[in-house]
This record gives sequence, structure tokens and C-alpha cells, in this order.
Amino acid sequence: MTRTLFLLTCLAAMVMAMTAVLIRIELAEPGVSALFSGLDGAPDSAKFDRAVTAHTLFAYLAATLLGTTLCAAARKHGAPLAFLPMWLGVILSATLFIVITAAHIPASLMAPEAAPSVAAGADAGTGTGTGWVLYPPLSTAPASLLDLGLTALDVEPLMITMLVHYLLLPAGAMLLLGLYAMTATLHGYRGMMAFGLFATLCVTAVILATPDFGTGQLPMASFNIAALPLLAVLSIHLIDQPTPWVMLMALGLLATLAGQIAIISLNAPFSFQNSMAQIVPLYIFPLGIGWFALPAVILYDRRSRLPDWAAPAVALALTSTLLLWLSPLMFLGRRGQPARYPDYPEAFAASNFGASLAVGLFILTYLGVVILARRAPRSA
Repeated sequence: MTRTLFLLTCLAAMVMAMTAVLIRIELAEPGVSALFSGLDGAPDSAKFDRAVTAHTLFAYLAATLLGTTLCAAARKHGAPLAFLPMWLGVILSATLFIVITAAHIPASLMAPEAAPSVAAGADAGTGTGTGWVLYPPLSTAPASLLDLGLTALDVEPLMITMLVHYLLLPAGAMLLLGLYAMTATLHGYRGMMAFGLFATLCVTAVILATPDFGTGQLPMASFNIAALPLLAVLSIHLIDQPTPWVMLMALGLLATLAGQIAIISLNAPFSFQNSMAQIVPLYIFPLGIGWFALPAVILYDRRSRLPDWAAPAVALALTSTLLLWLSPLMFLGRRGQPARYPDYPEAFAASNFGASLAVGLFILTYLGVVILARRAPRSA
């Protein structure tokens, strides 16, 4: 089952990467390409919005599947209670897959009356700075079966976007549960799985109870609390036995936690909501754990060994290229570039081009890390 889950995780991650490349190619320079235009050549911002939604959904699916894979690998190596989060992850992944499928079935196939109705043409306007052009969506009708179903339930369009953000909660929880399951196989820490279930449940309850939950602004920094015991246990274990996967995950957790705390502290007065910067904290933590967890579970399951310098070098390479990718997005968000919009003024061109190059560099680096983990020799 571990191999099947690993394969499904890789497939979801590949789609996530392809949509990220597609988005960054579109944003590499100002203007709207034919790919995100209507049949008459007029730019259609709804198409770009659907591409961003697809990227987001597959990112959450990949994270949920990866957390499930970690639990399956830990169960294979004797982690107590690991079957509980593993099957929970299977159910959550299947549910996410159904949501993604419904989000990509055209509404017109199920309800011909939901055929697109053309809205008004492009309208020049002013955003933050000058030179913005507003492109309304060419269709005001439900675009997918998911939109059609939610519209039938009188769900507001803003709430539909918020529902997508809510899927981050199970994705982040599964990643943490997977790491707790792997940690429970270390000598002397068999109780970590039970503790992880309790800690993740408590943090999830806290997030659900916060007033901001109803606005779609999830206080995901609360997951830091559940991740700190993991970092402590992995760091202590390194003193006794510097296992490659333990070192990689300890450095990865340290980098992601420090990165998120630094971003939130340095940008305290700034609201990330609806700006290009809104994905930055989430891609660093908790989804950022996945960047390190995928090669770590390969090393863990294969009981591979690496040179002493390899794990720190991998962590440094992933952290550096991730910062090269996300730093321009933070800069653009602070300057006022909105999220989910395919065009921008010339003044934003250099940073967007840099972000597009950095995405390619990160993907190439990540492929190299995965190949290194797969080809690492097994322990005797």
C-alpha cells in the first residue's frame, strides 16, 4: 500500500507542478495570452482563476496523500496506532479527489441552461499603482459541476473560495500526523503517535473555534505548536543517532517554522489576504513540510544512508530555492498585486519574471533531491 500511495502522491505533485509552471509562464510578462482568453480573443480572468484553483486543490491533495504515505510507511515499520491516521488520510484523499473531479466537470454537461453568458468587455481601471486593466470573467454562469452544486445550495461565490482554503486544514493535519507516525518508530518514542493524534486534534479544534475561521483566514500558525514537539524529539535523536531522514526532517522543520515566524513578524501590519503574497506563509508552513517529507520518507522506507554532508546540503538547497521563488511573491503582494489575476502593469514585470525563473529552478532542484534519495544505498 505504501508504494501505491507514494505513486499517487507523485502524480498529484506532478499536476501541482505543471499548473504552477503554467501559471508562472502566464505571469512571466505583462499581458494575457491566448490560453487565458475567450474564443473572440478577449481576456477571460475566470480561466486563470480556475487554473489557480486547480493548482491549489492538487497541492492540498498532494499534501494529504503524502501525509497518508508517511503513516503507511510508519505502519509498515511498526508504528503503533498508525493505521488510524492512515485510513483517515485515505478517506480525506478520496473526498478531495471527488471535489477536484467535480470542479473540472463542465456545468453545461449536467445542466445545459448553465451555458456561459458573455459579460461586459474589458474595462480600464486603477488598482494599486497605475496601469492596471480589469478583465471581468466572460461567463457569469457556474463553470463546473462543483460550482453548480454549491450555487444550488445558495452558497455565495466568496464562500466557495473560502471552502477551497478550508481544505488546507486536513492537508496540514495529515502531514503532521504522518511525521508523528514516523517518529513513533524511533527507539524510545513509541508514544509519539498517540501524542500526535491528541496534539493535532487539539490544534484543529482551536482553529475551528477561532472567530477568523468563518472569514476564511485560517490561523495556520497554530500548527507551530503541534510541530514543536516533533522538532524537539528529532533534534534529541540526532545526538544519539544521526539518521539521514531524521536530520533532513529536523532541518526542514526548523527552516519552515523559522521562515513562517520571520515572515509573519516582519510583515505584521500587512494583510496577506487576496494579495499575491497570500500563498507565501502557507507554502512555507505547513505545506512546506512536504518539500522535505517526500525525500525523507524515501530515505526512511528504504533505510538508506547518506554522507554526513548530504542531508544539510539538501535542506539548504531546498530552502534557498524556495526563498528565491517566494520572496518575489511577497514583494509583489506588498506592492499591491492581487492574487488570481492574469495581468499586471509593466512596473511589476521584473519581479514576476524572477519568480517564474525561480519556480523552474526549484522544480529542477527538487527532482535532483528525489533522485538522490532514490539512489542512496540502503543500510546494511
